[in-house]
Amino acid sequence: KWITNPRMILLVLLMAFIYNFAVEPLLLNAERMEEKLNLLEPFIAIINSPITLLFIPLVFLSLIADYPVTDGNAILYIHRIGRIDWLIAQLVLLLLMTITYLTIVFVSSCISVLFHSHISSEWSVVVTEFEHTFPDLPGNFGAQLLPKNLYNQLSLTDALMQSIFLVFTYLFIIGLLLLMFTLIKKKILIQLKQYHKKNAMIKVLM
Repeated sequence: KWITNPRMILLVLLMAFIYNFAVEPLLLNAERMEEKLNLLEPFIAIINSPITLLFIPLVFLSLIADYPVTDGNAILYIHRIGRIDWLIAQLVLLLLMTITYLTIVFVSSCISVLFHSHISSEWSVVVTEFEHTFPDLPGNFGAQLLPKNLYNQLSLTDALMQSIFLVFTYLFIIGLLLLMFTLIKKKILIQLKQYHKKNAMIKVLM
């Protein structure tokens, strides 16, 4: 039900925004240097940018706004399977939704640079050498997406794994908050706040 929910159209809007905001500037820098990006670099840039990290959780919150589903039949199957089993099932569902969401973002970012990238465990020269090659372009936005402190202090693999872990934890906690508010019967408050944030986000994307 979650995957086929009409709200999934928000993912299309998010992917379009991410491409224009984060992927396209990196591709432009790669074209200037006549080099290829690492296939994983756009995704690392996406989940480390303060701007995209504002929209990614908001879209996720919009997609799981009715989590956990407590429709007319909920009382019957909760009573049948037991509260503990129902709670465990909701946690498993949240885990799968979070993994699915991040996987979609990851795959879409890889596809967008598939023909302009290579696969390796090292940062590309587009990221590490752009400012040295083009000193006349200070403050280049594509270069700022992957700042020096990221690629100088962490290997590409470490940056990828740590970023995924932190964003995954962030999204999972959002789902846990929804579950907690449902259990204490205060979910209507967070739904109202989420509704106003979603409307504001859609206006920005449009």
